[in-house]
Amino acid sequence: MGAVDVAQALIDCCLRHQQWLALFEDVQARIWMVLGEWERAEQRWRALLHHSNPVMREIAETALKRLEKKIETGEILATDVAHAFDRNQIDRVKALLIEALLESKDLDESWLQRVLEKTALKMPVPNEFPWDRTLFTNHLMLELYAQQLEHWEQNIDD
Repeated sequence: MGAVDVAQALIDCCLRHQQWLALFEDVQARIWMVLGEWERAEQRWRALLHHSNPVMREIAETALKRLEKKIETGEILATDVAHAFDRNQIDRVKALLIEALLESKDLDESWLQRVLEKTALKMPVPNEFPWDRTLFTNHLMLELYAQQLEHWEQNIDD
């Protein structure tokens, strides 16, 4: 995280002294990626696709392709879940997983299964639960679906 802080300090300094280059916009987007602000970074790169400099357009295009790959492979979900766990935001972890499960076209997607398994390993296992993490991963999926159904039912009654 130290490199992010240094990069942000340099960008802030350049802004104060009105020394701005288009490359700084790419650096800012990369900082946002490290900080977990994927959407913000994506917006910046999408804007850079229309930059007058062809090098900047190429940089943006490459960055967006990498971002798309990270989304497709579940890397972003895994990172978001890990960050939420690190901050003890269990509700956020569950919300991210519910969203991923609902958006997933195929529950057998290996990246989603890996994220669920890693999450299940971090979750506390009740004493009465059998010591089989595969079962606990399935239990976690069922719990997430049950929470989402309950949420939908509450919204129907409102």
